Formats: sequence, C-alpha cells, structure tokens
Amino acid sequence: MIIVYGLLWFQLALMGSIIDKLINIIYKVFLTFFVSNLLEREH
Repeated sequence: MIIVYGLLWFQLALMGSIIDKLINIIYKVFLTFFVSNLLEREH
C-alpha cells in the first residue's frame, strides 16, 4: 500500500513539474509577444 502511495506521489510530482514547465514556456512566449508588440507600436 505504501508503494502505491509513493508511486502516486511521484506521478503527482512529475505532473507538477511538467505543468510548471508549461506555465514557464507560456509565460516566456507571452512576454516575448507582448514586448515585440510594444516595440511594433513604438515605430
């Protein structure tokens, strides 16, 4: 039973790190898009 909980926790931790990476990528893409949009307006 403890092994099952360990696997579940490991899976949740893995999912969390994947979600963290996705949020990080989306944030960077959004930031890049936003900055380039601001620069386009300046010209």
